[in-house]
Formats: sequence, C-alpha cells, structure tokens
Amino acid sequence: MRIVRGRKASAVVLRPGADQFLQTCTDERVKRSAEEMLDVLKERYDVGRKIPRSQFPPSYVEKWGLNNLYKCDLALGWRLTYTLTSDAAGIRVDVLEIMPHSEYNKRFGYRAA
Repeated sequence: MRIVRGRKASAVVLRPGADQFLQTCTDERVKRSAEEMLDVLKERYDVGRKIPRSQFPPSYVEKWGLNNLYKCDLALGWRLTYTLTSDAAGIRVDVLEIMPHSEYNKRFGYRAA
C-alpha cells in the first residue's frame, strides 16, 4: 500500500513586503484575492506554478537564497510569489511578494508585448 503525503502547509508566513502589501492595499478585490490565496496555500502548498531555477530573479536569490520558487495568479493580473521551506512541523510556505503583473514582468525580466 502506497502512502501519499498530504500537501497541507505547516504554516504560511508573510515576508515583510507581502505583509506590508496586505496592510496597506486599498483595492478590496486584489486584497480579497490575495487573502483567499493564502487560505488555499494553507491547504495545498503545491497549488502555484513552479518557476524554473534559470528564471529566478537574481534579487530573490541574493535576498532569500532560494532553491524553489512558485507563483500564483491573483485578481486583476496581480501575482503572488512564494517558496517552500522545511520546518519541524513539515513544509512551510513563505510568501515573498504580492505585486501587479507589470512589476512581476519587470522583476522576472519579461518584456511587454
């Protein structure tokens, strides 16, 4: 019999930039979308799209020393980025940033069409 490990996060932690966004966001639709995604990540930490290591922004590697990176789409073209880390209780979700699509494109080196 094969045992399938659950995908529930041990915790969801907001890094300062993501935390500040949620505290100051005035667009209720975007804020609600981000909060709903945080709830989803608590239940399924693998819901995001995995970003290949070759596409990691150098600033992310410098600042957080990542070895994995994921993104989720939010309302109105906003993006949420996160990484997974191991802690004593299991797999923790560290939310790095919540940003508009234009900033996401700039951060990841994509050009506007």
